[in-house]
Amino acid sequence: MIRGMPDRTTAYSLRDAIAEVLWGAYKDYELEAACDGFGIPQHENPWTHISKRVYVRNRLTGVQLPQMLDIARRIMDEHVDDELASLIQGGGLRGVDGEMKNLIFAADGPKPRIVLADAVSNTIDIVDGANRCLVYDRPLAPVGLTWGELVAWWSQTYPETAGTALTPAKQLYARLARLAGPPSSVHRQ
Repeated sequence: MIRGMPDRTTAYSLRDAIAEVLWGAYKDYELEAACDGFGIPQHENPWTHISKRVYVRNRLTGVQLPQMLDIARRIMDEHVDDELASLIQGGGLRGVDGEMKNLIFAADGPKPRIVLADAVSNTIDIVDGANRCLVYDRPLAPVGLTWGELVAWWSQTYPETAGTALTPAKQLYARLARLAGPPSSVHRQ
């Protein structure tokens, strides 16, 4: 990865960047309180290998990307770092222009036929089956897409479903459940 130009932020790359910032900003005896202050969870025996970087990485073990992005933002409020800022900006599904792209799901019938219209900007066209799939076209919040946002999008994008007896949430859930199959069809191994 070129410094400051992430392909896509991963929990691993963000964890390393956070560890690097805190390694440079705090002394050994200050690090635990700093981690607590930024909301980094406690971890059993985080001092493995007695290194500040490893200490921070160990405390971030198991933290999911949305929570880690929140921690990184709190750190950036106090410690400016170009790489960490770049990773925060790359923390979602983003195209070249910084906007989310290509969230196409829930095809009802054959999968849609999609072509890459512009490889540089990652622009696609659905040339067949656009009427059979859902295309979420709104920006994502830093924490991702919530069920409430998806339902709001559904009710505004498909207002013709408003006259039915089901609420928009139940309509969307029914479509997704019908396409995925009933939950009882999930096989556990």
